Amino acid sequence: MTVSRQRYFLSALANLRDDDADQLRGFHERFADLLPAPSHLVSLYTEYAKGFSEPPSGEQINYQTWKNWHIPMRNWVRSIWPAKDERTKRWLFYPLIDSEMRVRTGRAPILSTVCFAMDWAEFPVEPPGPFEYALNYLLGPAVRSSLCRNDECPAPYFFARRRNQRYCSSDCSFHAQREHKRRWWREHGSNWRRKQSKRQRVKR
Repeated sequence: MTVSRQRYFLSALANLRDDDADQLRGFHERFADLLPAPSHLVSLYTEYAKGFSEPPSGEQINYQTWKNWHIPMRNWVRSIWPAKDERTKRWLFYPLIDSEMRVRTGRAPILSTVCFAMDWAEFPVEPPGPFEYALNYLLGPAVRSSLCRNDECPAPYFFARRRNQRYCSSDCSFHAQREHKRRWWREHGSNWRRKQSKRQRVKR
């Protein structure tokens, strides 16, 4: 998997919106090779299908299934995104990988209270899948996962090219600077005009 695809996947995942069916559908279609097959997510649909008063359509099933897997996964990745030290990133990283692996292999979660009593030979660790490879990019020491400083940015999670890069794009930078100037004029414009008027009178 190329670095550019890893970055594309991670930023698309982190920037998913909560209730956008078209975006969820597009995300799942673009990255189907990195995500658990729909058949592995049936238990999620079964859990959340109780809210339907009538039998849901196939599209509704897909939406509920994707929403109840992708959005929690997005939230977890967002928690990793701003972490500055590798230990914190890894601590947040492994539960997410574990959850994905268990969904992918059809295994139920193991309760922590009985872990030490189990024969781990019965639960071999699966080889890493594409999802894990993609997430590993976030652990790189040179990776700059950043949040755009433009409060109105529609996709604020991005990978910075420079250490001091504050905005995801020139459009966001321009927008933020324009908003800053507007706020400054609202707060200080009257005083500035009065001072300018005094200076002009003195010169005369």
